[in-house]
Amino acid sequence: MQEHQDAERGLNILCIDGGGVRGLSPLIILQEIIYRAAAAESKGNIHPHEYFDIISGTGTGGISACMLGRLRMPIDKAISEYATLAKDVFQDTKLSGTTMYKATKLQVALKRMVQGATGDEGEMMNEHREHSGCKTVVFAMARHGLPILFRSYAVVANPGPGCTISEALHATMAHPDLFKSITILESSVPVSFVGGEIGCSNPIAHVLHEAQRIYPDRRVTRIISIGAGHARTIQVPNPSRWYRTRDVVVIKDMATDSERVAEEMAARFEGTENPSLSPVPTIHEALNNIVTSSMSCEEIVTLLKEHGCTDLTGSLDESTCSKYPVANGGIGDVFSGNLLDGTSVAIKTIRTYHEPGQVVRVYHKRAAREIYTWSKCKHPNIVPLIGLAVFHDGLAMISRWEYEHPSKGTSICAGLAYLHEHDIANVLISQDGTPMLMDFGNASLLDPTLQFTQTNTRPSFSLRWTAPEILTGISSHSATSDIYSLGMTILETFTSQIPFVGQHDHSLVLYVAIKKNIPIRPEGTIPTNTVKGDKLWAILTSCWSYDPKDRPTADTVWNKASSMKEITAEDLKEIRSETGEQIGEMREKDKE
Repeated sequence: MQEHQDAERGLNILCIDGGGVRGLSPLIILQEIIYRAAAAESKGNIHPHEYFDIISGTGTGGISACMLGRLRMPIDKAISEYATLAKDVFQDTKLSGTTMYKATKLQVALKRMVQGATGDEGEMMNEHREHSGCKTVVFAMARHGLPILFRSYAVVANPGPGCTISEALHATMAHPDLFKSITILESSVPVSFVGGEIGCSNPIAHVLHEAQRIYPDRRVTRIISIGAGHARTIQVPNPSRWYRTRDVVVIKDMATDSERVAEEMAARFEGTENPSLSPVPTIHEALNNIVTSSMSCEEIVTLLKEHGCTDLTGSLDESTCSKYPVANGGIGDVFSGNLLDGTSVAIKTIRTYHEPGQVVRVYHKRAAREIYTWSKCKHPNIVPLIGLAVFHDGLAMISRWEYEHPSKGTSICAGLAYLHEHDIANVLISQDGTPMLMDFGNASLLDPTLQFTQTNTRPSFSLRWTAPEILTGISSHSATSDIYSLGMTILETFTSQIPFVGQHDHSLVLYVAIKKNIPIRPEGTIPTNTVKGDKLWAILTSCWSYDPKDRPTADTVWNKASSMKEITAEDLKEIRSETGEQIGEMREKDKE
């Protein structure tokens, strides 16, 4: 198209999500869009590679992107080819092994498709020539945790692996629950790929960064991002002698959140629907408020500062910081230290798992999300975030040091009631005895100004505080699972012991999730046959109801606990002492 070649025209970008066996639906949606665009412009057939400047995708969306862009298939041809591929690859599942489908069938189907389109099943992904036509980008996730781009065009820096089209598409499809991974040489170094949908289910933010790189002076006219839609979210445990889970698709890892991405893009391009009212933003302007896993720690710090977070890196007295964590939770470690002005602080980091020297920027993004969300939460029972810092080569959250000791259980409820839809992980107690909530790794804000690309890493949690439905994989974190954790946290504040003390971690899933046990009542701190003790235990056991629907809300727990006149551990000790004296007196009377 002549118009397409006009460098002054804004960019048209197409991004297709991965969708597993549901991957045909984005092509059908795109077909309708193409038909309507052709009718509106009174033109004949419009082919995607003629209309879009960049076509990108991940997982099955990567296959679709490659068919439409790199192989230049018309939309009808792409639908037909995908239907054939899906039948050949997804129709039969494996009878054994850790993956559901055969990678050999996938390779055969991909090579057949490439052979039919180009005449050479070994056609390279990179065309190795400069051209102004459509550029194709396919995303895959390397085993070390970073997204890798397979391009149809040449770039100078970080060109990515040089491989065939079929190898690139195998890499983006190699989800560990579906297909075996593939190893490809990158700069003579073998790199193993585990699919594109883990950590990069909808790669639109990465695509915008890539567009800025190859078209620094072009503006964005259209972004079409198509997902396979919401699926019922299922979370299952790893295969074991107790569970036969191989035949269950782990949709939790595959589920795309197209609505969330649409909201992010709408926020970034806010005000541009009517060009006469607002100028179309450049790609750089659109990216000013998006954090991705490919960004460096310094870039993320700059964005967080622009959104109101204080950088305390230069104010941290490193000589006073503990060498090892003084506390830890499901995914984080807490160090102690001081600021240069002498203020005692807690330094929270996201725990990382990687080889020495590896860059794991996905953890920077996770820490950034928690820092940003935490900075927006204000409540007397929420530990205030005073800033961030670069600590141990990663992002850290800085708060004033609070002291852990038993205190008022009702205050914990107040903080959780405020958070409502936020997940609780750690509770610290301030010097004046006020419980404070912290840990916002899974939290979300209703109206954020800073956006984060999706990271589909497997969940981490503190086992002893975790609800049985999460342990069994029936559900993910929710408000009701928070209530279960709340009950365990209140128990801990009164007993000064972790829940299920005496039970080994490896037996807890069976003990809690299968046998449906709750903690044994600690008679020493929550005695039976005492008014306050029995009321408190009734509250806790309701929080631990096996069926999530039977658990109270945080407000209900707060109201019940408040009616007990802010019961404390000391109150219960006094009650137990008084009860013991009364029982002793009764026994003496019996002897008489």
